[in-house]
Amino acid sequence: MEIVNNMILSKYQLVTILSLIGLTIVIVLSFVLHSYLFLIWGVILVFGFRTILYMYGMFSARSNFFFKTVKGKEFFNNQKGILFRFDDGPHPLYTPQILDILKSEGIQALFAVTGNSAEKYPEIVQRMYRENHIIANHTYSHPCNILFLHYKRIRDEIVRTNQIIQNITGVEPRYFCSPIGHKNQIIGKVIKDLGLIPVMWDIRTWDTHASYEQIMAVIKKKLKSPAIIMFHDSIIHSKNDREPTVRALRETIRILKEQKYL
Repeated sequence: MEIVNNMILSKYQLVTILSLIGLTIVIVLSFVLHSYLFLIWGVILVFGFRTILYMYGMFSARSNFFFKTVKGKEFFNNQKGILFRFDDGPHPLYTPQILDILKSEGIQALFAVTGNSAEKYPEIVQRMYRENHIIANHTYSHPCNILFLHYKRIRDEIVRTNQIIQNITGVEPRYFCSPIGHKNQIIGKVIKDLGLIPVMWDIRTWDTHASYEQIMAVIKKKLKSPAIIMFHDSIIHSKNDREPTVRALRETIRILKEQKYL
């Protein structure tokens, strides 16, 4: 599965160009009409529209505004399929439990690992690779402020993690999962330069602070195929236990098999 972008301009570039054209038209018309009020409202509308699109592009999992991403439809080439995704690990207690469940069920998953955690628990990363799971780059330190970081810092975070994973498994990651799913033009430039494939999700379980019942309510409501379902086997900067996630994974697999999704 590959993403091929044949667009000459990204949506971000197109909106930027259209915004400049719109701003130019507003300025010209305001002079023609001799209206400062037209100029003020015109600028507000142009920049307001641009800002709304940028915000959607940065924070929406569905958005391909800054760059194209892989979700279930792309991963499974429009065929039925479910991919479990686990973020922020590995964790010494919960990731092995998740791996045990996946192994017993014969399921391949994607683990978005941070370089920091991979350094601490290389044997778990080795097991992921040995059991044929996909290991994705989730940056080194999971910077929650990634939208405000410059090119070099983001590249260093990703390259460092690539090297760590490659040292452990012998294989460099092909996939990148941005922290919190955030996106902008700088992140897009970095992953393009590094030749990585950006992965998002279709179903976010919100398991970082949710109870088992809350996680299952989300999954049952949004369940579809093809889809990437995102869980967390660890949580950066938090000591919340992952028992609800482990329990929800077992139940989700049961439901998926019952409904012939797996």
